[in-house]
Amino acid sequence: MNRALLIVSVVTLAGSAASADLLYSNGPLVTHAGGMTGAVAGADRSAIGPGGTLFGFGAQQAVPNRMADDFVSDASWTLQSATFFTYQTGAAASTITGITLQIWGAAGPGVGAPVWGDATTNVMTSTALSNIYRTAATSTTDTTRRIQTISVNLPNLNLGAGTFWLDWAINGTLASGPWQPPVSDPSILVVGNSLQKLGAAAWAPALDGTTQQALPFLLNGVPSPSSMALLGLGGLIAARRRRS
Repeated sequence: MNRALLIVSVVTLAGSAASADLLYSNGPLVTHAGGMTGAVAGADRSAIGPGGTLFGFGAQQAVPNRMADDFVSDASWTLQSATFFTYQTGAAASTITGITLQIWGAAGPGVGAPVWGDATTNVMTSTALSNIYRTAATSTTDTTRRIQTISVNLPNLNLGAGTFWLDWAINGTLASGPWQPPVSDPSILVVGNSLQKLGAAAWAPALDGTTQQALPFLLNGVPSPSSMALLGLGGLIAARRRRS
């Protein structure tokens, strides 16, 4: 299966000093826009895909558990901010207190030295409750897993064209989680190449059953002049092709 994920948008993230182009989206989280009923009728659902059983992966900094996924820049980028998605079961307000983030080269997390970041410094600039609920495949009323967003400011980080990896872990105030929801689709169990590191263990594929998952995140910043020439009506197209 080949599956291209396309985003055409210009956004401003909370906590950013100025607006920035959405350079990259690693895939969708919402499966049913407006699909919740009952007490939160009209809110969005992020449902487990067909054949899947996993609500989310452990991403707890306290353990520490870490998650990783890659992205491809098609030209030189200046990264200014990133957005991540998480939940803590039972949260009624924003409960996230921090995130640590590292950026690695194409060889992947733990190979050589990171391009940027470390595994101990809290780089979160803001967090908020979203209007998205992570649910079982058929549930439209379960509100126990409300997705929270995490914003990170990046210091005008210059990256050339190529493949890079993000790895991160999250802190929160509740006993359950923080958990990392995967990229989701209502009709398939999305195949990706994300990784998980549980405590002192080595990095390993992040699996729902036998299916390796992908993890949603957004990268914002300034594209190179050559990329700007491709913008058309002003929205930068960031494409991600997955293979299975």
